[in-house]
Amino acid sequence: MDPADPELARFLDGLLDAAVTNPGDSEARGRLAIAYEMNDFDAAAVVVYRQAEALDPMEFRWPYFLSLLAIGQGDTEAALKPLDRALAVDADYAPAWLWKASLLRDLGENDDAAAAYGRARDLGEEVHAVVGLAQLALRQARPQDALALLESVRREDRHPQVFRLLGRAYQALGRTDDARIAMARGKDTEPMRWADPRRVGKSGYIMSLGGLLALAEGSMKAKDYESAVSILVPLRARFPDDKALLGNLAIAYGRLGRARQAFDVLRHAFTVEPEHSPFHNAMATVLEETGDRERARQHLEQSLALNPAQAWVHERLGRFWMENGDYEKALAALNDAVKYGIDKPETVFHLAGSIEGARERWPAAIDYFERAVALDESHAEAYLHLALCLAEVGRVDEAEAALVWAEKIGSRPREVAAARARLAGRTTPASVDPAAPSP
Repeated sequence: MDPADPELARFLDGLLDAAVTNPGDSEARGRLAIAYEMNDFDAAAVVVYRQAEALDPMEFRWPYFLSLLAIGQGDTEAALKPLDRALAVDADYAPAWLWKASLLRDLGENDDAAAAYGRARDLGEEVHAVVGLAQLALRQARPQDALALLESVRREDRHPQVFRLLGRAYQALGRTDDARIAMARGKDTEPMRWADPRRVGKSGYIMSLGGLLALAEGSMKAKDYESAVSILVPLRARFPDDKALLGNLAIAYGRLGRARQAFDVLRHAFTVEPEHSPFHNAMATVLEETGDRERARQHLEQSLALNPAQAWVHERLGRFWMENGDYEKALAALNDAVKYGIDKPETVFHLAGSIEGARERWPAAIDYFERAVALDESHAEAYLHLALCLAEVGRVDEAEAALVWAEKIGSRPREVAAARARLAGRTTPASVDPAAPSP
């Protein structure tokens, strides 16, 4: 245990005292096990979960949590037995059936896995069960069955993993173009997760700095800044000079419109470490929220002076210069974003192409849009802009091919129809919009 964190020690000691004082109390023992697990004392958690289950074999949570802990450690076989004990207590909890199905699938027990997915589906977990059944169908060389399952998923429920599986099914069926589009839509590797209500309360047992910071960052990613502040403010009392904490707290305050508190946090942050680039990034975010874009830009430039290899900061500066109409600086910043490994370079190429299109520099615009679609074949807007630019230089057949592909993607039928009208001369051709709508 970290000797610099007496609060965590007091928290665990209190739960341990309660368990020792009440040796026959399964709940007290289970709470201690949860606290051990959530603060990364996994070996102790395993022992205490088993003790809690022995005290009350009819309590679903203890074998269930023990199973999930084993899953997190990658021990598939060790996870199955406690999961079966949990399901013997409550056979109507759908998330447990999804876990069992995925374990059986990983062990190659395809028929049993299909039955478990079917049970989860009967209990209301339609999308996740369908995805699991489709994975089994692809494994068993039944792409048509997989396709039927996946196409039953509503478009708004299609996680990137659904598109990746669709791509595999299309490829197996020889539908190469459809496979390319689906695979492009499934590029985001964020795993598909199902809701698990019985796990929700466990986060209340996190007391370690790292665990609480991760929890706050998760809230910020979900744009739940109030929750982030509620986690970070008491944590700051324990760790007043932690740099990650201070930066996140300032940004959360800024997003909530609480600029004064954000600036107070950052004033202290700069006394902790004046030349820390994330503090300048946080200050830029807060200043942008207050409308002071010029000072925000200055802090972004100071951040890059300290650490030039921040691709996303280059992109932010590129967007700033683009909105200001300073296209040369915008292009330089966007090219630096690509140079330093921006996460989605196709978005940056689209922005750069839009700049060149707005200036009627058609060959340069075409080059950028072609680079965008080479990286993301599902990027309908980039194909539309590419088609318009190709038409401007008389490459009509290539423009038509780009429109055909945009039409095949299917996400922007009205824009495709409008572009066709422009190419046919029924309306006046227009330059590419320099505002560059998001892909």
